[in-house]
Amino acid sequence: MLQIEWLKLKKFRPFWVVMVLYPVCLFGLLVIFASVYDQASQKHHEIQAITGATPFTFPELWTTVTYTASWFHFLPCVLILLNICNEFEFRTHRQNLLDGWSRAQFFGAKMMVTLGITALTLLWVTLSALLMGVFHSSTPTWNSASSLLYFLEQSLVYNFFALAVGFTLRRGLLSLAFFLIYSNFLEKIIFWTASLSVRGLHYYAPLAVADQLLPFPIWKDAVRKALAADGPNLTVLHGCAAGYLVLFVVASWWRYRRADL
Repeated sequence: MLQIEWLKLKKFRPFWVVMVLYPVCLFGLLVIFASVYDQASQKHHEIQAITGATPFTFPELWTTVTYTASWFHFLPCVLILLNICNEFEFRTHRQNLLDGWSRAQFFGAKMMVTLGITALTLLWVTLSALLMGVFHSSTPTWNSASSLLYFLEQSLVYNFFALAVGFTLRRGLLSLAFFLIYSNFLEKIIFWTASLSVRGLHYYAPLAVADQLLPFPIWKDAVRKALAADGPNLTVLHGCAAGYLVLFVVASWWRYRRADL
């Protein structure tokens, strides 16, 4: 199954575009941020004293890179949506079934593609952090490397949400439009409105849960303390993220198993 999926992806131009754009955009933005920070630090030496950390050297660099990478979740999500929706729009999923695949095998193949894309983004993030460390003569340390695990968890929530949207709507443009509108506006509108009746509900929205795993790097400890005073702690966030992952997989399979070919 993986070999067949790879043959599809290998000839799928958006796959290569995203796989090039992702590291280029991420590393380019990090270089810009680092340049601005270094110039500001040279002119205003009190900046590091105020922040209490150097965001572009290890161990803080892990958090800086993963937080910056969280801005680019839409790129792998777009790729996942196109990969799934094209199967339905061009009826290639039907051909897979006629060739002997079961629905479970097809669904499993798409899950493996989603996991593979997630692993690739994690690889790019790790390499970007190491390369930034080289540029700043900083030796990698595993302190704060837990940010990589938080980023992985965050990516899984976003990517499996995209998987669920793709299997539910099945149309590329419709799925892309819904994903972008929901992730940028609709979720906030729905859950903040609901919070007027149920206090703090907006903390538990699917993508909001993922976003809270990686707060702003320099003041992340203060952000977590403020969050713990009014919202969920890390343990609750991990539990919610795991719950949403299960929900997205179950909902996707339920929709696909009952849909017409």
